[in-house]
Amino acid sequence: MRFAGIDIGSRSHLVALVNEAGVVLLRPAPFAATWAGHESLFTMLGSPLDLLVAMEATGHYSRNLFGALADRSYTVALINPLRTRRFAEEDLRRAKTDSVDALAIARFAAQKRPTPTHVDMALDQLRELVCFYNRILQDYNARLR
Repeated sequence: MRFAGIDIGSRSHLVALVNEAGVVLLRPAPFAATWAGHESLFTMLGSPLDLLVAMEATGHYSRNLFGALADRSYTVALINPLRTRRFAEEDLRRAKTDSVDALAIARFAAQKRPTPTHVDMALDQLRELVCFYNRILQDYNARLR
């Protein structure tokens, strides 16, 4: 089995790939947070069979990537950033760079085997629409006052 760790950024992300023994199969490689960047990620990851993709739950920056991976049938686990930070602290690593983080997330997935995350995209879209509606309602009431 292979494990991918993705460090999420606002404009670009980093991916690293390890096997069950923790041997690095793909050194941390950047890809853009765009559709073309996602396509290059799919090329780097290869087949979705026998692969667990782990990434930190970082709000709206990871939503598009999560949706793209789910559409391509990749198994994805969203991880609490506090868990990965504590995992990295166990190794007494002082350096904190995006490359180190991507590799640490991949190794975390290989050792801890987090459960895959299943997000209902329709429910997520509905949640965004409700937030948008509330924002419009607030703006409307502010203009009335």
